This record gives sequence, structure tokens and C-alpha cells, in this order.
Amino acid sequence: MNNPQKASGKYLWKKILWPEKNFYFVTFIYAIGTSLLSLAIPISVQSLVNTVTFAVLKQPLIVVSVLLLGLLIFSGVLRALQDLTVEYFQRHFYARLTVHIADKILTSTQKSVNSVYKGDLVNRYFEIMSIQKQSTKLLIDGITLVLQTIAGMFLLAFYHPYFLAFDIVLIGLIYLMWKLYGKAGIETSIYESKAKYKAAAWLEELIYNRHMFYGRKSHQSAIKATDGHINLYLTRRFTHFNYLFKQIIFSLCIYALMSALILGLGGFLVMEGQLTLGQLVSAEIVVALILTGIAKSGGYLESFYDIYAALDKLEDFEILQSEKELPQLEEQNSIGDGPLVFDNIAIENENKEKYHFHHSFQKGSCYHIVIDKDCTQRTFMSLLHAHNQPKTGDIIWSGIPYEDIPLMDLREEIYLVDAPRIIQGSILDNLTWSVDKVTESQLNHAVDATLLSEKINNLPEGLETQIWHGCSLFRWGELIQLEFARVLLQKPKWVVISSLFNQLRPELQKAILIELKGQNIGVMVLSFSHDEFEHCKLLFDEKLEFHQDYKKSPTPNP
Repeated sequence: MNNPQKASGKYLWKKILWPEKNFYFVTFIYAIGTSLLSLAIPISVQSLVNTVTFAVLKQPLIVVSVLLLGLLIFSGVLRALQDLTVEYFQRHFYARLTVHIADKILTSTQKSVNSVYKGDLVNRYFEIMSIQKQSTKLLIDGITLVLQTIAGMFLLAFYHPYFLAFDIVLIGLIYLMWKLYGKAGIETSIYESKAKYKAAAWLEELIYNRHMFYGRKSHQSAIKATDGHINLYLTRRFTHFNYLFKQIIFSLCIYALMSALILGLGGFLVMEGQLTLGQLVSAEIVVALILTGIAKSGGYLESFYDIYAALDKLEDFEILQSEKELPQLEEQNSIGDGPLVFDNIAIENENKEKYHFHHSFQKGSCYHIVIDKDCTQRTFMSLLHAHNQPKTGDIIWSGIPYEDIPLMDLREEIYLVDAPRIIQGSILDNLTWSVDKVTESQLNHAVDATLLSEKINNLPEGLETQIWHGCSLFRWGELIQLEFARVLLQKPKWVVISSLFNQLRPELQKAILIELKGQNIGVMVLSFSHDEFEHCKLLFDEKLEFHQDYKKSPTPNP
């Protein structure tokens, strides 16, 4: 990203921050109250000094003290409400962004998902917490500091015109500090964040491919590569901190210069009789509050830079392009049990090879489809889930054109078995995922039909055993069996099985096909040759060839 600031600005305000505008408004209102009430101390001190200097009565002193107590209590209440509002903001922001990210992942096109490194992208999720924590400092202390500074400057301007000039000089110095280093601080913060995620992505590579690094040379290469990522991050961190440190030094210089200036200027005005002693003390307190906040601005600036970098990372989820989803079909127009018709379609695989296809598939029937290349199998399965479209021709299901069927309804009823899919959770969670209701007998039947009952019963916790992607409890073939058990519980209208089916034992293949046909589920089994699944030929209602010149076998199997 050549210009991170330009790339992120419009998106991050409109899509990420602006939806919580109501919380910002309420926080701002409370901050105005606390900022104005913060002037109660200098004004009270001014009144107190004048009272002590020119009067001997104690009653005004008591009145001022009681009034100050009441104002400070009210200020404390406003500050507490401000904290509460920011807490609600954090919860709302977290929930909204997490749902947005999940929806973005679930509804994105297959092409856009394949174009990014998924693990590295999902890590951006943790930037939500960074924004939550840093926003507390800015929404409470940062806004209050800015408003206190503005209110204090107005008060100073009322005391004397020279103090108005003081305000203008102070504003100019603050602007100069931002103008010199602010843009560079934002850009270097984003580059630092990118280096951090590159290091995290590399560590993920180490854990996923650790078997590659067991040898001495490969281990040394991995450590060397890790050092490279560390050096990159430290270099970018140094560059970013260099600009931040310059702003810190600049703010401390402002503190020293303006503190001395207000003392000398105020003393001069008192000596000239243009300012009372009480006003001088009040002005000193106000300026001390303003300049102390400016001296601490380094922490606020770092929080701002961290938030900007975090928002830049959350913007990366917009790389995922969402699919166009149609409204859910009305019940009378829902997908029925009619045929799935491929009407003279033409598709093109990854190698730009074209295939022509024409056939009507009947629900409840079992088809053996010979497809000569793996890339063509993937294209065909992607076509069934509408991840791509035919070059020519139409697909019609139960009389409804494919493009008129909502994607979620379509993919709910066509189950693709091209790889075992595991979510982190129990075996039971994996089997019953997206199944509304399942009885114990249905569950046991699905496990028995896929020959998994013995395996699961031998586990100490049975169906409650925790599994995850990459766990060693199940072999590859057993994970495929688990996938078919889930199919039997979900009961889709069609199941399309890739060539991984031949990795199962012949008796298991027959058992699964018999069970699927028994539940009136349409089945398409894809393979690379006619010779595969000969032991299941009596279960196939039809065998089809799917080459570049499509043809149907002249003698379908009974």
C-alpha cells in the first residue's frame, strides 16, 4: 500500500467508526460538561484570593467552598456517565464488527477467498480489541483534554487581550507539531502494523509446517527467517517511534516555553495594574492544566496512531467481495423434488478447456460421472454451488432457473463432499452442525451406517470428545466417514462426491451409497476412470462420461 492514509480514510470513518456516532455524541456532551466544570477550581481560587485579600468575613469563603464541592460532585457524576457510555460503545463496537467480519467471510465469493491468505486475514480480528482499549483513552481523556483546552483558552481571553495572543501562539505551536510529524506518524504506524502481521503469519507457517523444520539446516533457515521478520518489525517500530518521540519532545518544549511565558506575562500585567492577583493565580492554574495535558500528549498520539493502524487492518476484510444474495424463496416457490437439468451448458476449467454438457438428473437416483481431470471436477462442483456460471446454456432445478435460487437455499440442498470439514468442538457438535433437531436413534443410525460407532465408542468421552482441524484422533479416511455421517443427518436433496470417495474401503463405499439411496437423496459420484467403483455398479442408475466432448454411455447400468 503506497499511501496507507489515503487508502483507509474514507472507508474507516464511514464503515467502521461512524455507525457508533450516537455514543460519540453522548460522550461529547458529557465531556463538555466536565470541561466547563473543570474551570470551577481556577474561578473559585480567583474568588477566594480576592475575598481573602479585600475582606475579613468568613461567610464568602464557606459559600465558595460549598459551591465548589457541589460542582466537583456533579463533574464526577458526568465523568462516571462518560465512562459508562464508553463501556457501552466498546460492547456495541465489538458485537457489530465481529458480526460484520463473520458475515463478510460467509458471504464472500470463492474467488476472493482464494486470493488471500486466510489465516493472516482472520488475525485482523484482534484489532477490534486494540480499538476498544485505545478508544477509552481518547474518548474520555483525549476529548476532555481538548475541550478543557478550548474552555481554558476562552477564559484566558476574557482576562486580557494579551492572553488572547497567548492562546493564538499556543494553537499555532500545536498545529505546527501535528503538521511536521502527524502524517508521517500515521503512515509509519501502519507500516509497523504490517510488519507485525508478517511476523505473525510466519509463526503460523512454522506451526502448520513444523515437519519441514526438523532438520538442522532447515531449523537454522527457519530461525534466520524469523530474525528477518524481527529485524523488519524493529526497524519499522524505530521509524515510527522516531516521529512520535519528536512530537513528545516538541510538546515538552511547548510546556516549558509557554509556562515561563504565562508567568512572566501575568506578573507584568499585575505589576501594571491590568490584572488582579486572583486572575493571575486563576490563569496560572488554567494554563498549568492545559500545558500538563499537552506535555502528556505523546500517550494520546500513540493511542491515535494505534487506532488508525488497527482500522487499516480491519479494512482488509473489504478485500473479500460479497456475493449477491436473493431473498428467500416463498414456500410455494421453494425447491421441490423435480429434476436438476443441465440444458446444453458449456463450462471452462482452469486450463481454459471447454466442456459441453446436457443431462437431466432425477432426485433419488445415483450417478457415476467420469471426469477426466481434477481441475474439471473442481469446476463442475463449483458450478453446482454457483461459485461460477456456465459460459452458455442454463441450469434449471425443479423448474426454477439456477440464477433465481437464493445461494443459501441452493447450497443447503446440494452437499459437496470434496474434503472432510472439521470445526473446533465435540464430535457431536460436528455431526449435528446446522441440523435443527436430531434424535438419539437418528444419530446412532448415522454413526452405524458410516461404520464409525466402534471408533467413537472406544474414545473415553464418546461423542463429547473434542476435535479440531489437524487433530490426530481420526485418520483421514475416518474424517471422510464423519463427513458422510453429517450428510445423513442433514438430509440434503443432492450429494456430490468427489474422487476422494475412492479413499474409502469398498464395503464402506457400498454402505454409504445404499444409505443415501435409502433416504431418497440424489447422488453424483465423480471419478477419473470407468474402472473405479466397479463393486458399486449395481447401485448406480446411470454412468456418464464428462470429457471435452461430452457423451452419455450407450448402455446405462441397471
